[in-house]
Amino acid sequence: MLCHIGVVYYLSLITMVITLENTRNTSGGNYIYGGYEELVPIFEVLGADGIMTSAEYTEYVNAGANSDEKMDRRIRGIFVPVFNLIDAIASAESPLTEVVKLLPKVAYAVDSGLLNTQIQNLIGKLGMGLGSSINVDLTTEGLYEMLAPKLKDIELQAAKVDENGEKTAPAVTLSINLDKDKFVSAIKDLSGCGVYTANASIARGKNWFVDIDGDAADAFVVLFGYLHSELTSESNAAAIKTAVKALDMNFAQRIAVSFIVSIALSSSADGALRTLVLMIPIVKVGVKIAGWFGAFKK
Repeated sequence: MLCHIGVVYYLSLITMVITLENTRNTSGGNYIYGGYEELVPIFEVLGADGIMTSAEYTEYVNAGANSDEKMDRRIRGIFVPVFNLIDAIASAESPLTEVVKLLPKVAYAVDSGLLNTQIQNLIGKLGMGLGSSINVDLTTEGLYEMLAPKLKDIELQAAKVDENGEKTAPAVTLSINLDKDKFVSAIKDLSGCGVYTANASIARGKNWFVDIDGDAADAFVVLFGYLHSELTSESNAAAIKTAVKALDMNFAQRIAVSFIVSIALSSSADGALRTLVLMIPIVKVGVKIAGWFGAFKK
């Protein structure tokens, strides 16, 4: 609830520096497309329902009886496709499968440059000189540059201190090095995991858009293969083994974690995936039995 309120608050602030509705220049009579128009192609490629044309959105907002109601409609018109997409995933029989099916759509939006283009257009419409001060790159390479540094010095276990506040053991951290070429290739491969169809578009200047019926099985295999290739690289494998050895775990925990890491790092992606599928039922039973005896309690 608080998160929702926060999003609404920040979106309300954004509407103060950008015109989301379409307008007409009173002096020249030119029709100017607002910021909402830039969101339409993104909503379409993600398969969201409840999308309005920018003309319909403008009419909907202007139908508000006062400034408060117009602000509510301005925000609601953007939230409806977003929450329809979230609701479709959450209400599905297998939400996780739906998320994986969505990955090819997201990957296509990134790989094709559509996401970056539309967001750059939206930023360019910000007033008060804000557009020129915001530097966001949502291309595949840009996302890599944002993500890669976030995987450095991940704290797995906080430093230990005694009753006097003196540090008795350092924090356990893990640094993962992403390979840029692998990352770019994985995004492109994910974008191909599904059936492509051309659907009529309601966006300005577009006759059609690419709709992808994502294949969850293919997308999962591609994602798993990519993650496996990154984690089993020489530097990352060494970092993971070092971190696992440094973690403070009891005997049962250490055996379980070490076994999983050993299987993952010593097998091919196909081998690790087959082992994972075979081991899931056994692990479930093992965890339940171990729980009876408190094996996983510190």
